[in-house]
Amino acid sequence: MNKRFGAGFQIQASYVRSKALGDYDGNQQSEVTSFMTLRNGSLDKRLLSFDTPNVWRTSGIWDLPFGRGRKLLGSSHGVLNHLVERWQTAVIFNKLSGGPTTFTNSSGNTFNNLAGATSTLAVGPLPTGSVYFSGNNVAYFKGLTQAPDPSILNMPANLQSNSALLALADANGNIILRNPLPGTMGGLSPTVIHGLGSFTFNMQLTKMITLNQEHGVVLQVRADAINLLNRPIWNTPNLNIDSTSFGLITGAGGNRNVQLGARISF
Repeated sequence: MNKRFGAGFQIQASYVRSKALGDYDGNQQSEVTSFMTLRNGSLDKRLLSFDTPNVWRTSGIWDLPFGRGRKLLGSSHGVLNHLVERWQTAVIFNKLSGGPTTFTNSSGNTFNNLAGATSTLAVGPLPTGSVYFSGNNVAYFKGLTQAPDPSILNMPANLQSNSALLALADANGNIILRNPLPGTMGGLSPTVIHGLGSFTFNMQLTKMITLNQEHGVVLQVRADAINLLNRPIWNTPNLNIDSTSFGLITGAGGNRNVQLGARISF
């Protein structure tokens, strides 16, 4: 959608729905890759790292309708008119889905030692969540708890208490995700879920002041606000089911940044 600049207003917006599938991201010059196992290359078919299902982008410019001859305060004169006239604002708003990722573990690598074996889904569907605060922590999955992995029972009795393997259980105590069995590559795709998305809401405010009309000397005063709402853009939560910090979000970006500037044109 695109509205050309007219009557002091312009806006353009776009939305893209897409899906990127393949067995290789193709992020190198050579078309060489190593599969998890040459016996079954289809195991590497997955959502590619640059898969972004939803992309919404919007930008707009608006000459504020204040001052002499405008819709608001059109009859103003003198100092009042100089204060309210020739203001312009611009806005950028983008919202994108998160990149693909998966649930990991600490139990071992694939056959050819090129990637970590993914976790195994014991009972579906895959857990979903949303960001929430738990005490001083920021977490993502509600109602999930960690329990000893069932594979521990296959170990010698004198070693079971030393195992650090964990599994995820739902609110009823049913095991949802567990570590892959020895000699397997796990049951989940390397990109089975999407991480948290990101957004951008930036705003600009500009005031033009004529210092000398005869010689065309104009002062421009401008304020730029990056992430005007100062909302955190959360990092992907810890998805290692063997980690004691599973589900916790330990980082974020998106701090508000305001810059003020002035420029004289002549």
